[in-house]
Amino acid sequence: MKLALSLGALVTAFAVGLALVRHGSAATLVQLTAATSSVLAWGAGVPVAFAASIHAFREDHTRGVRSLLHARGARPLDYGYGRVLGLALLLFGVVGGGTLLSGVASILAASTMGAAGRALQILAASLVFSGAFALVMAALALAAIGGRTRAGGYFGLLLLLVLPELLERWTSTLVPDSFGDLLSVPSALAALRSSLASPEIDAARFLRAACVVVAFAALCFALARTEIARVDAEDEEARA
Repeated sequence: MKLALSLGALVTAFAVGLALVRHGSAATLVQLTAATSSVLAWGAGVPVAFAASIHAFREDHTRGVRSLLHARGARPLDYGYGRVLGLALLLFGVVGGGTLLSGVASILAASTMGAAGRALQILAASLVFSGAFALVMAALALAAIGGRTRAGGYFGLLLLLVLPELLERWTSTLVPDSFGDLLSVPSALAALRSSLASPEIDAARFLRAACVVVAFAALCFALARTEIARVDAEDEEARA
């Protein structure tokens, strides 16, 4: 966790410094924030998500968190929402916070109003990307490793995140062309950002990518609820 957070801080500092050094270079500024959001997401966000999710459901039982919530009338669904949203906020702080600093530096470093406007557009698109990444990765990490062993969690990650990306070349032939490059989480998130970052916003592509992202987040949340129920059942058996 500390290593991932340190990496995120270094990436952010480098991006801000690069924006100031390349003052006025529109070609650099319009790409810098998008690149920063990607590096922060996959380089720092993923390790943070999995470090925060390892045995999370079991530890909440051990520490009495579930008992406290149950005593206050919270349902398992409420607990699931709280767990996912809490982790999503942490991830957005890591990815979105660094993205925001990089974007603001790019806007301030722009030498023309046109370059500043493009930098602002890229910043908005990258923040949308950061928020979508945070929500999807929080649900995915908790579903994959919240109630399982580390090895089982990484296998779940392979199935949910990596395998669709590897198979996208073949699965794209099974769906309409407009969805052919949106069949994995990384590609759908990238399309979400690029559709808003292009000089002419592609609303149709944005909606398609958003549908894929929401569907995947819903699937991961359903899997996380299944893991919560399984851990709850095992805890009740241990008490009995």
